[in-house]
Amino acid sequence: MNLRRAKGHMQVVRVLTILLMVVSPVYGLGVKEALAQTDAQLVEQFFPQALVDESQARFDRGGPPPFRTSAFKAADLNGSGTAEFLIAGYTNGFSATIRVLRKANNTASLVAEPNLPLLGGVDSQVELLDLDGDGRPEIIISFSSARGNWANWVFKWTGTTLNLMGPSGVDEEGDVSTLLANADFEDLDRDGKLEAINPPELSAPEIRNTAQDINKFEVFKLTNGQYTLMTTLNFFGTFVLQPNLSPVQSHDFAVERTDIAYLVKILNGDSTGLHRVDNAVVTLNGMIIASPERFGQTVAEINILVLLQQMNTLSVELRSPVRGELTVLVEPQPAGPNITIGDYTLISSVRFSRTLFDYTYKAKATNAGPGGAQGVTATVASRSAATTVVEGSLTFGDVGAGQVVTSSDTFTIRQDRTVPFNPTNLVWTVFVQ
Repeated sequence: MNLRRAKGHMQVVRVLTILLMVVSPVYGLGVKEALAQTDAQLVEQFFPQALVDESQARFDRGGPPPFRTSAFKAADLNGSGTAEFLIAGYTNGFSATIRVLRKANNTASLVAEPNLPLLGGVDSQVELLDLDGDGRPEIIISFSSARGNWANWVFKWTGTTLNLMGPSGVDEEGDVSTLLANADFEDLDRDGKLEAINPPELSAPEIRNTAQDINKFEVFKLTNGQYTLMTTLNFFGTFVLQPNLSPVQSHDFAVERTDIAYLVKILNGDSTGLHRVDNAVVTLNGMIIASPERFGQTVAEINILVLLQQMNTLSVELRSPVRGELTVLVEPQPAGPNITIGDYTLISSVRFSRTLFDYTYKAKATNAGPGGAQGVTATVASRSAATTVVEGSLTFGDVGAGQVVTSSDTFTIRQDRTVPFNPTNLVWTVFVQ
């Protein structure tokens, strides 16, 4: 084929393509037809003209050059077995629009566009995730700010439109905005529905070494099809053992009160019970609170009661298997068993050296209630260099509300007799089933 004939052929194809593109109200809000197109081309054809005009107007007033970008996912929203919908997030760098397109052969129809004037961002992301456990995906569309934070908008498809199910607020003019930013989605209570977890707004680096202005993780629970605030956490993190990455991760967090007990909850594996860890070490402020023998494929959850400092460091070392997963939560001890260890009874004393003696004790667990606790165990650590823990684990069994139970075994410390023994230097970590 010579060049002239080739050019003529290209012109014919171009003309035919233009002639075949039509806009029609045949279905929903409009239909665009063309020769065989990719999903990306269909999404681009529906880029909102209002965003284009706004971007151009900003440029005409001396603003940045016109900008447009979009992200999308193909989805089976109706359970038909075919990903016939395209969910797209469009932005011009300032304002944004969300659109749902429905494909049919070589056409696309605009079938839904939520009216949310406060949508905006520099970039967009679309994620499909089954949040309510019904086997169909919900839609998470996120838009980034200039600082890199992502505002997360969560929707459920009703069959005809998108319903905002994420936590939201309303301004003075009645416009809706999302309350989620950089959120994680995890099934924290293992009920088959994913909670939405908002990370805290971190303070400036120069004041992060204090407990002032402490922000917490916000946990939103899905109830009756809507996310509402359930609780706050002092710490939340998911840890996964990845090949070629360090198996040890450490995080700092702060608490307001140091005179109350806190619950450290370790969830082993994902919400389906897969990817459980059978060898790990969890350390809090330099002390091991969960050693390797506490993990295994049959262990779903570990609960530990601890005392905290204002600033704390939590470290998780995952050892096996690869892609094993732990989720760790820290919160004030919920209403329920309130167990303290004390009232030591000396069983024996043995000289270890000229100044060191080994003392063996039993201890009592007191449950101030209001709930009972099953399978109570405890480990002790020392805050004094003059007091060393030789054997520090105790077993108490079940401790009902208001009960005092003596340990079935003993713990042993090694004390330097040149320094007075201070029982308050013994710090107990309590485990309940």
